[in-house]
Amino acid sequence: MTDLRTLHRSPPHPLGVQFLSHVKMAGLAALSAAPLLIAISWVPPAIALPVICLVAFGLAALVALAAWSFGARRDSDNVTPWDVAGVFVLVGCAAAMLSEPENILQTFGLTPN
Repeated sequence: MTDLRTLHRSPPHPLGVQFLSHVKMAGLAALSAAPLLIAISWVPPAIALPVICLVAFGLAALVALAAWSFGARRDSDNVTPWDVAGVFVLVGCAAAMLSEPENILQTFGLTPN
């Protein structure tokens, strides 16, 4: 008897599933980084790093929430949304460490004690 599953099987995708997964993740990373670049262009240079910190943490939360709600796997060999969220957390921490609180105080018209 002939196995009907082999007769109706579609041919493999020419680009491959793994390549398409990488393209999707690169698109997600680029789409997520767009608000970061927009925020940098709208703020004065003195408070660019604190704004990068806040935007990066916000993007990390949004990407992690999307990954959690869509049930993304955490233990994959490929890049996952959880990895992208982790990168945003690292960017936010680096920006927070490099920023100086005096610039924020001067922006709001306060003086440090």
